[in-house]
Amino acid sequence: MIFFSTDWAFADIRAHFTNQIENDPLFQDNYDESFFIPDPTEAEKKEAKEKFQKWIDTEVKDAKTIEDISAKIIKTFDTDQDGSLSAKELEALLEKADIGNWLTRSSWAKEIIEHFNCDTDSKLLSKEELIEGLKKLEIKQPNPTPTPSPSNHR
Repeated sequence: MIFFSTDWAFADIRAHFTNQIENDPLFQDNYDESFFIPDPTEAEKKEAKEKFQKWIDTEVKDAKTIEDISAKIIKTFDTDQDGSLSAKELEALLEKADIGNWLTRSSWAKEIIEHFNCDTDSKLLSKEELIEGLKKLEIKQPNPTPTPSPSNHR
């Protein structure tokens, strides 16, 4: 008797496509993941925004402005140190903020870049574009959970 694991099957399929995407320039140019993955619903977008705000509140709590948030995000996730975020780097941010899953994060990242990218480098999100994107999303400065003040009992 053969047992079939769907987790294994999906992992195998993803590994195959990831290998093709990373190693075949022709496949990279013609591969459109959005064909397989539906666009996020408004409810999913709202949930993603809430998760992102929660991540900011806990992980970027020392930031005072949107510019500080953007700088911290770039410093943390810009692995190639080019001053902007690629789709792959944005995926790492989405994973840390618990947005999407292994199958959908790349689509989320590409959509974010397409939506907020203002210049011709359509594959990168600069610090300035990230700042504008955070403002459009109405992301607030970190609101860390308050620490209880010491009581004045004598």
